[in-house]
Amino acid sequence: MTIFRIFLVHLLVSVAECIVCHRCGCNIQEEEVEDIQKNGIVVNCTGYCKDETDMGFQLPCPLTQFLCHKYHNFLTHSTSRKCADRVDMSSFKEKKRLVPGCYEMTIFGSETVECMCDTPNCNSVQPLKDVMPCVLVTALLSLLA
Repeated sequence: MTIFRIFLVHLLVSVAECIVCHRCGCNIQEEEVEDIQKNGIVVNCTGYCKDETDMGFQLPCPLTQFLCHKYHNFLTHSTSRKCADRVDMSSFKEKKRLVPGCYEMTIFGSETVECMCDTPNCNSVQPLKDVMPCVLVTALLSLLA
């Protein structure tokens, strides 16, 4: 059983490290991105973009965050691109939303769109289509929880 758990943890780490999302609000320089990507270094980012065209950096997500998230408010023109975790996914699913998917809603009279997806860089400006679920990571995290 111990060997099986070690295998699962190793597999989980290998798979989870592959998720890379567009992330805004990172306190890094452009010159650092290649080293961060190559070495799988995890950096903290706020998720807040300068504007809707700001793609942030394509960076690996922390191990516990295996989804990409994008939010845009059309009234304030504010955009967020970040990694998301199981709590974010649970909140998304409570609203009867599927992952991957994008949903429009009105919050305090303001039109917004929120997207959640599970393939690398899927939270870009491109529409979410042909996004295949990464069920393996979700299943493994559920087993280890």
